[in-house]
Amino acid sequence: MKNNNYWDNTNVKLTKITTKVISNAEAQWESFHQGKIDIGSSIPQDKDINQLIKDKEVVSAPTLTTEYYIFNISRKPFNDIKVRKAISMVVDREGIINQVNKGSNPATAFVPFGMPDKNVTLDFRKVGGDYLNPKVTESNINEARKLLAEAGYPEGKGFPTIKLLVNNTAKINSIATIFKENLKKNLDINVEVSSLETSLFKEERTKGNFDICRMRWVADFSDASNFLEIFLSDSSNSMGRWINKKYDTLLKEASNSLDEAVRMEKLHQAEKILIEEASIVPIYFDTNIFFFKSYVKNYTKSALEEKNFRIISIDKNR
Repeated sequence: MKNNNYWDNTNVKLTKITTKVISNAEAQWESFHQGKIDIGSSIPQDKDINQLIKDKEVVSAPTLTTEYYIFNISRKPFNDIKVRKAISMVVDREGIINQVNKGSNPATAFVPFGMPDKNVTLDFRKVGGDYLNPKVTESNINEARKLLAEAGYPEGKGFPTIKLLVNNTAKINSIATIFKENLKKNLDINVEVSSLETSLFKEERTKGNFDICRMRWVADFSDASNFLEIFLSDSSNSMGRWINKKYDTLLKEASNSLDEAVRMEKLHQAEKILIEEASIVPIYFDTNIFFFKSYVKNYTKSALEEKNFRIISIDKNR
């Protein structure tokens, strides 16, 4: 119900908001099209989300979330940058989102879309650009095979079976399967997927019992530093044991700078090092997928998934 004691209550259009808990995506979609609800966010799996976005039936907006894998740098051969680069180069990010997480964006760096740059009109990701290919090309494969050979594993010969640690959900397992297929097809490297219940997964991850491990970072606040600082040498979130003193210095300089343009430039330089060192395998940037009736005005979600109900209105006369 509308709070008449709210400081800006005269500008609040709605008098009441009713929330219905409909956990089943099919039921929510059907309720929306039957006119029983005005706003929804769950899309049935059999729907083509990309086509729905093109047809403007649903909205896709950035959310500050990156899905990625980390290498255990303390283990051979993943302490070799050539090995890490080769693996990252043959991951079909575009294929993963088309098959598993439709509507999201392939992660061509680490900081996702929706993060402000030196002023709020600029997007950090758009300013920084792409460091990785969204899909695998013949050129990627040839370069990856060359790097692997230089690391001592021509055509994947002698390369140990990779232990990939993930937590056990259908979507995460599907991504792991595609990753496994990519490495076998393109580099002749075998991957053994260890899919564990979440609490055991976290325990094994903390112990470092993996070669490569599934990770996901969701922003605490809207600044690129919130993503990049997790890889500082002394960060408890840097579970891959990657250490780069230049990276640490850049983030320290960014933190100490009062000039926003200088601060952002330091953060861009740091992200470039992170990707060039291939300590991680970015997979996709997640998105908000939602839908609402045409008579619902000013309904949006921020990149932090905040909804400003203060400005929403209903106008069925238009």
